[in-house]
Amino acid sequence: MRINRYIASCTQYSRRAADEFVAAGDITINETVVTDHTYRIEPEDQVRFRGTLLVPNNLVYYVLNKPVGYVTTVRDRHAKKIVTSLVPPQPPVFPVGRLDK
Repeated sequence: MRINRYIASCTQYSRRAADEFVAAGDITINETVVTDHTYRIEPEDQVRFRGTLLVPNNLVYYVLNKPVGYVTTVRDRHAKKIVTSLVPPQPPVFPVGRLDK
């Protein structure tokens, strides 16, 4: 994956901001300063931003056929059954889709 996308996936910064950090010499890969914004990150690379090791966020996706009677929400005081009760509590999930029963 390109360096700017990797930085964006590990931080709150955009890919454009990541390109600026690379150009400024704020990024080191395997203890070498990298200023080439086309650099591709390999799984074994250690990427640091101003000395801090960057670790990508691991995203988890669940595909669920919502049973009848369940509401697609994290919480609803009127709903008796919510879809978040059907998946593990960790990592936290944020459902998307139709909200009706």
